[in-house]
Amino acid sequence: MNCTFLFFLGLGFIAICLYAQSWSHAATASLWALAALASGAFAGLLFGIQRVRQKKPTEDAEPGTPPGYQTEINNNLSEVSDWLTKIIVGIGLIELSSLPTKLHKAALPLATCLGGDCGLAVAVGIIIFFGVIGFLIGFIDYRTFLAILIRDSDDQLFSIPEYVKGMTHKATQEMTEIVEERAKKTAQEAQQITENVAIAGDALQMAQFAESVTGPSQGPRKSEAIEHLNEALQILQSARKDLPTNRTLAIMGGRLLQALHRSEDSISILKETLANRRKANITPDTDDAALLFNIACYENLAAQELDKSGNVAEAENHRKPAWESLESSCKLDTNNKTAAASDPDLTTLFKPGVRDLASL
Repeated sequence: MNCTFLFFLGLGFIAICLYAQSWSHAATASLWALAALASGAFAGLLFGIQRVRQKKPTEDAEPGTPPGYQTEINNNLSEVSDWLTKIIVGIGLIELSSLPTKLHKAALPLATCLGGDCGLAVAVGIIIFFGVIGFLIGFIDYRTFLAILIRDSDDQLFSIPEYVKGMTHKATQEMTEIVEERAKKTAQEAQQITENVAIAGDALQMAQFAESVTGPSQGPRKSEAIEHLNEALQILQSARKDLPTNRTLAIMGGRLLQALHRSEDSISILKETLANRRKANITPDTDDAALLFNIACYENLAAQELDKSGNVAEAENHRKPAWESLESSCKLDTNNKTAAASDPDLTTLFKPGVRDLASL
């Protein structure tokens, strides 16, 4: 269709060039032709604008289903077009009898410019020809091309919420999958920690076995027990990485290290757990009391070993922190005072007038 219009427009401009007496006249006539073309196209656009009606959702539609259009697209322009077309048609009908006179008057400036005997006829022809062609172009192009572009644009605009809804649903699914995967991983890690704790608990029996195996004739059995103790200790240390503030793991570790005759390390693992509990802002409680009680036992056992070697002064350096730990333990848990009185690891810690059990 546009090729047809271009063909007729080309004929019109060729006719202008053939009649014009000079290039200046041809340019002037061409400007008038373009003005008539633009005016006609605008009029065709006004007549071609279609009404846009909002579709109401049906009764059986799902709740929240949006209508076909949420707003009337270009509603103001549609109303203006409606008013102008009615005004133009109304005025045209009223002034229909005087239309030739007005057209003659409008064509006079161009006819004067073109000159010649046929100047007026050519001027009127240019206005009518290009005006009608412009009207047809504006009307048909809007109905067949621009209207489709506008409708497609509206559809894309109204599909944005659905697109966003789809993306949100997709994101929710992805987040759910991530959370489920992490929860599954966490459950597996928790199960592994539980297994590690159980293995570490079994290692306590190995500790008792290692302590009971003494003497040169029983060397092979003792070596086997120490090997199992070291293996259990590695597993326990792995579990402590996940539970650095756990009382039970720390106490188990201390006992394993004591069985391996690593007194300093057994004290360190308990102190490290206490420090981790403070970093985690855990309020001191009975778990702390148990850790402190074990520190007191191990410090005093170290002192007893020093007593056997005749290093009494160094032994006293261990009994001082042992007593301080025991005092702190009894403040947090008064039951530990009774436990201290009957614990064989603390028997040599008490000294009348210096470290009295009654003062705890």
